[in-house]
Amino acid sequence: MNGNFRLIANIIDGLTLTAQAGVNYKNKNNEDIAKAIPLYTWDNNITYYTGAGSPEQSAVDRTTEETVYQNYTAYLNYDKNFGPDHHLDAMLGMAYETEEVRMFMARRDNFISDELWELNLGGTGNMKNDAKAEHWATGSTFARLGYSFKNKYILETNFRYDGSSRFAPGNRWRMFPGVSASWRISQENFLKNSKVFNELKLRASYGQTGNQEGIRLYDYIQLLKFRDDGWGTKLIYPFGNGSQSQAMGLDVLAGVDRTWEILENVNVGVDAAFLDSRLGFSFDYFVKMNNNMLIPVTYPSMLGAEAPYSNSGKLRTNGFELTLNWTDKIDNVEYSAQFQLTDAVNKLVEYGGADTYKLGLNETREGYPMNSYFAYVYDGVIKDQADLDAYKKLEGVPSNIGIGDAKFKDLNGDGKISTYGDKDGDDGDAEYVGSTTPRYSFGLNLGAKWNNFDISVFFQGVAAHLVP
Repeated sequence: MNGNFRLIANIIDGLTLTAQAGVNYKNKNNEDIAKAIPLYTWDNNITYYTGAGSPEQSAVDRTTEETVYQNYTAYLNYDKNFGPDHHLDAMLGMAYETEEVRMFMARRDNFISDELWELNLGGTGNMKNDAKAEHWATGSTFARLGYSFKNKYILETNFRYDGSSRFAPGNRWRMFPGVSASWRISQENFLKNSKVFNELKLRASYGQTGNQEGIRLYDYIQLLKFRDDGWGTKLIYPFGNGSQSQAMGLDVLAGVDRTWEILENVNVGVDAAFLDSRLGFSFDYFVKMNNNMLIPVTYPSMLGAEAPYSNSGKLRTNGFELTLNWTDKIDNVEYSAQFQLTDAVNKLVEYGGADTYKLGLNETREGYPMNSYFAYVYDGVIKDQADLDAYKKLEGVPSNIGIGDAKFKDLNGDGKISTYGDKDGDDGDAEYVGSTTPRYSFGLNLGAKWNNFDISVFFQGVAAHLVP
């Protein structure tokens, strides 16, 4: 069941109030009956049962699950011109989002009748019940203030103050500011009558946003979980005189100090239009920093439980986006073309814990892109016995290697082929050979329209890929 409510009210000239509420309610009731149905031979003997292994194993599972999702947003928006030169727009609002889930399950078998399936008529020897309750909420206060002068100089500032129930009470709230500015050079007197530029605008912006992906609902609380043998059978500990209790142990260790990942984005760009706006051009260069990146940290193996992720990483991504488009008309035929080219490279600037890596694919390693490959450097093939004997003097060379096999370079000259050298910071003989991230992604859109007919074609591809 869904319900939505929206209110828009014009308070005074230029000032508008918008309020919206949404509620999504789900209630699921499910009953599964596993009834033992006998299969007979020709002489009326029961061979086996389907549905359940025997009448005593006939069972009923009943599950009730209720989910309530709520979303509330309200904001004031002010938009006003002051004379012919000044324009002001401002916005102030708040939002609240929450979801609550409750589930209950009960199961019994060995019913006294295969016609009545009420739970209280089943046996208690193998009865089972389970329950779950989850709740999360996010809250936000946000604002924006924009000003433009003669539609040439445009400045905008904004902020968000976000909170999440996924973090410990002292780390739930964080401020995320942003600012942007642009200059429409084509509106200046020295370009206003230009025969080259129909539009020319410079842009720059800086902003922060928060990320909480990958954080479970209650990671800041030390949770326990029931233990099993890995095949679903629960482990039992004996306590007292004939008493048995289900085994429990630590879940992931609580991460009480974790907080928001901070995504910083710096962007500069230019927009231009030429030839009566038929030719358009847009270019952006950006640098993104993922600060407080949530990453797994290496702990001693004797820890005894799964370690929590921590805000110990920093990932930098920089790249560009280029767009060229052409729009024109020949008689009744309109046609257009757009070309896009993007590229981005990333580097894991900081990564908490030990700097470990292996040959082949490494998802993370400090100082290198995400999903990097490392490999030994090929040094030709073993040509003869003398070459083989000389190569086998190096440590780490397989004993079963022979003439015609590949050999690799001892880059650090320590007399062995290995991923690590004897000194701290020595990478041994492995080199970075690329990552799985594609480079120079491009796309081409072609379109045409005539009367009520139109056609479009889209091409896309990658110009470089360091690792096949």
